[in-house]
Amino acid sequence: MLNLLMEVTESVEEFIKLYNNDVDDLIKNELLHFKQFWEQYKLELDGSDIHKIFEWMNNCDIINIFPNIHIAIRIYLTIPIANCS
Repeated sequence: MLNLLMEVTESVEEFIKLYNNDVDDLIKNELLHFKQFWEQYKLELDGSDIHKIFEWMNNCDIINIFPNIHIAIRIYLTIPIANCS
């Protein structure tokens, strides 16, 4: 469990460094709160379906509560899956 936490922390730090013009350090707290929010409301969404989570965030108007997470999801959805030469 500790290794997983360390990996997640390192990944978030790298994400912040890479996208420092888009997200800030508050994303760390947002992720903790979002996890609690998700567990509390036992959402019926598949957590691996990022498109559904994005739509849900827009429909429920919680973008202002988790702005950095919303930006991170938008970045994820716009990253190309493959390169063409």
